[in-house]
Amino acid sequence: MISMLLDGSLVSDEWTSSPLGDLVLSSLFTPRGAFFLRPDFGSDLHLLKGAKASESTLQLARRTPSSALKWAIDAGLLDSVVSQAEFHGSQLLLRVEISAGAAPLVLEIWLPVVAGGAT
Repeated sequence: MISMLLDGSLVSDEWTSSPLGDLVLSSLFTPRGAFFLRPDFGSDLHLLKGAKASESTLQLARRTPSSALKWAIDAGLLDSVVSQAEFHGSQLLLRVEISAGAAPLVLEIWLPVVAGGAT
């Protein structure tokens, strides 16, 4: 499991030191459009930090990992990506389970949000 803490630090396991783990982390933590040669690469995860705690924020959180990693599924590198999101006070917990062969990777990403947003 990998946990990203509020200060941005990562707590990880052996899976993330693999080339596939590097690709997954790069896809999730690179803002979409940051690479001029591949404007479709990356994710919208950065948009969640500081977002209002609302249903639309939860929906964005749930679809962001699958969207960011669609290329890896299409290429046969990953089998599936399943995301769950929920608020814990002023924090958003995004839990992502990534299947690639026998050993799944579970990411827990904690992001600060603004409580009391509109839905």
